[in-house]
Amino acid sequence: MKKLLTTLTAMSLTATSATSLTACSTKLITNNYTIKLASHDELNKQIRYIWDTTTNSYINNSDGWDNEKLTEQQIKDKQLSEVKSSLNGSLGQGNAIVQDLLNVIFYNAKNTIINNNKSLTNQQYVFSSNYEKNKIYVDGQSRTAGFNSNNEEDIKQYYANYKESKSGIASILGLVEYSKYVSSDSNEKSSNIPIVTSEDIQLIDKMYNASKNQGIRSIEFENEQQFVNGNIGLADSEVKSDEAEITKELKTSKITEYETSWINKTKSNYSEEAKYSENYKQYIAGGPVTSLDPFAQTLISTTQEEIKNTNITLQQIEDNADWSKTTPEAGILLNTLPNPVFEYKLVSIKDANDKVTKTFSSKTYGYQLVKLDPIKLKIIYNDDINIKKDKDGKEQYLGKDYEINLTVDGLYASYAPILSTITNDTTDGLKDKEKLYLGWRLAGYQFNKSSMLGYGTDGKALNASDRKNVSKNVPLWENKYNEMAITDFAIQEKKVTN
Repeated sequence: MKKLLTTLTAMSLTATSATSLTACSTKLITNNYTIKLASHDELNKQIRYIWDTTTNSYINNSDGWDNEKLTEQQIKDKQLSEVKSSLNGSLGQGNAIVQDLLNVIFYNAKNTIINNNKSLTNQQYVFSSNYEKNKIYVDGQSRTAGFNSNNEEDIKQYYANYKESKSGIASILGLVEYSKYVSSDSNEKSSNIPIVTSEDIQLIDKMYNASKNQGIRSIEFENEQQFVNGNIGLADSEVKSDEAEITKELKTSKITEYETSWINKTKSNYSEEAKYSENYKQYIAGGPVTSLDPFAQTLISTTQEEIKNTNITLQQIEDNADWSKTTPEAGILLNTLPNPVFEYKLVSIKDANDKVTKTFSSKTYGYQLVKLDPIKLKIIYNDDINIKKDKDGKEQYLGKDYEINLTVDGLYASYAPILSTITNDTTDGLKDKEKLYLGWRLAGYQFNKSSMLGYGTDGKALNASDRKNVSKNVPLWENKYNEMAITDFAIQEKKVTN
C-alpha cells in the first residue's frame, strides 16, 4: 500500500548554485521548493520525548504535547517543523544531502565549463572516480572528461569503459549522453547504468531548452526514512577515578555490548539535568539540542547495517605524559584497522571542603561508514517559472511540468566516535561510579566508501597546496561522488497545477 506523502514545507531549501544546474540557454532561478517525506507520519510519532517523573527517564510521547491548545493548521505546522529538526540535526545534514542530490542530478558540464582549463580540472577533481585505468567521471558527461564534439570515437570509447570500471552515472545529462553512444543491447552496456529511451531524451532536451526561467517545484523522497536512537557501546569494566586504584591497576576495556537506545535509558547522567530544567521537559530527538542525546538522528534513508565495533580497546592512562605520541590519522576508516585503541584519563580532585570534582578527557580518531538503502525520488520540474510571485507570495508556474522518477544508490552515513562516561544514580541519590561508553554520532552523508571527505584513503587530511590546476576555492572534495549512481530513471510531461 502506498504511503501518504506529507508536504514538508518547513525545510526552506533553495537550489544554491544556479550555474551548476542550468542549461546553456536557460536560467534556473533559485526558487524555494517543497520537500515531501514518505515516513513523515511515522517519524513524527518516534521523535517526541518527554521527561517522565515516575520512572525518572525520558519516554516516547507519540501523541505529541499541548496539541489541544492548537488549531489543526498549527498542529500540522509544528509537526513539519519537528521532522525538519530531527532530519537536519545539529549540523544541517538534511539540508546538505538534499542540495548535494539536486546539484549533481541536474548538473550540466557544458554550462559550467566553457573553455577554461582550470574550470575543467575543478570539475574533474570533484567528479573523479577511483577507477585509475581509464579516467572515469561519475557525472557521466564527456565534457567533464575533456572531450568535445570533434572526439566522436574517443567519446564512444569513453562510455564503453564504464562497463569495466563498474562506475555509475549520477546526472541526468550524463545518462542522456551515455544512452546516445551505448545501446541497450550492446555488449558494452553496463548493467548498473539505465538506458534513457529516445522518447525520454526528446523530453529532456525539450525541458532544458525551453529558454525560460526554470526551477524545481518539489522533491518527494518516496523511500522510507529511519529514526535511529543511536548506538552506545558499554565497556566491560567500570572506570577507576581514585588515584590509588589507578596506580594499582590501569584499566584496559573492551566494548562488549551495544545499547540500541540512549534517550530513554534510565538513570543516566542526563537525568539530573532534566529534573530541574524546564527546557528539558520535552524535546525532539535528533534535533539541535544534542546535550540530551548526542546520538539520535533521523536518516534520509533506511539502513540494514548497525555500528557494532567491538574490536576497539579503551585504554586508561594515569598522566598527561602517558598519552600516545603517535596515533592513527584523524580521518582513518576504523574498519581498516585491526585493533584501534582509544585512550582516556579520569581525575578526581578534592577541594578544601572535601567536595570531589571529576574531570574526564579522551582521545579518539577515525570514522565508521554505514551503507544506506537506495533513495527513490520524484521531482517536479517546471520550465517556465514567473519570477514575480502572485498576490499571496506564491510562485507562478507558467510552463510545462516534468515528473522525473529516479533511484539514486551509493549513499553512506558517516559516524564519529565519542568516548565518555555514564554516571549512575544510586538509591540514596548519590553518584558513586562511572560506566565507560563509546557512542557514535552522525557526522554527515557522503557518496564515497573509500575515504572520508577531506581525507585520503590513509586518513591524512588533504592539502589544497598538493592539488594541481585546481582552484583554491574548490573544497577538499576529492572523489566526493565516487559511489553515486542513478540506477533507475523515467520522465513524463505533466499537466501544470498551480
